[in-house]
Amino acid sequence: MSWSAFCSSGSNLVPKTTEALNPLNRPNKHHYLNGRQRTNLYQKNHRASKVLAYYGLRSPPYKLVWNHDFFWESMQPGGVSSPILGLLQQIEKDFGSFTNFREKFIDAALKLFGSGWVWLVLKREEKRLAIVKTSNAVNPLVWNDIPILNLDMWEHAYYLDYKYDKAKYANVFMNHLVSWNAAMARMARAQAFVNLGEPKIPVA
Repeated sequence: MSWSAFCSSGSNLVPKTTEALNPLNRPNKHHYLNGRQRTNLYQKNHRASKVLAYYGLRSPPYKLVWNHDFFWESMQPGGVSSPILGLLQQIEKDFGSFTNFREKFIDAALKLFGSGWVWLVLKREEKRLAIVKTSNAVNPLVWNDIPILNLDMWEHAYYLDYKYDKAKYANVFMNHLVSWNAAMARMARAQAFVNLGEPKIPVA
C-alpha cells in the first residue's frame, strides 16, 4: 500500500500532510531496490548486512530505506492499542505489563537526542524483548537484535503536524497506528531463531 493510500484510508488518525516531508514515500523515484532485492542483499552475507545496516545502506538514495520500509509496515489504519497472544505474554513477562512497556517506549522516544529511531527488539542472547534507541540510520541488526517494531523520530516524521510535540506524536502512534498484527507475525518468525521456552497453550 502506498503512503498516500495509507493516509487516505486512515481517516483523521493519520496526518495528511506528512507526505510532503517524506521523499521516501515515492518508491518509483527513490526505492531503487525492491523488497526481494533488498532481502537478497541482506541474506547473501550476514556480516555485510550488519555493515549496511549500520551505515543505513551505502549512500543516498539508499540510506534509511530499510528502516523506513519497516516503519511503514509497522502501522495500519485504525491500529489497535495493544497486542494479543504470545507477543502480549512476552511483553508482560519482560516489562511487567503492557502499560509499563508503552510508557517506556514513549519515554525512549522523548529522550532520544537528535534524529533516530526507537525499536522494540528481541535480543537473541538474552532471549527477551527490549527497547533500544538508534541514531541516524543505525539499525539494531548490527547488535544481532531482531526488530519487532519501530518508530521514526526524525524531525521530518512529526514536525509538520505536531511541531515539537513529540509526546503527542508518539502517543498517536502507540494508541492508533501500531500494526500489532505485523508485530505478532515478526515475533512468530523471530521465535524460529530464539527459543523462548514452551508456548502457553490455552485449555478449553
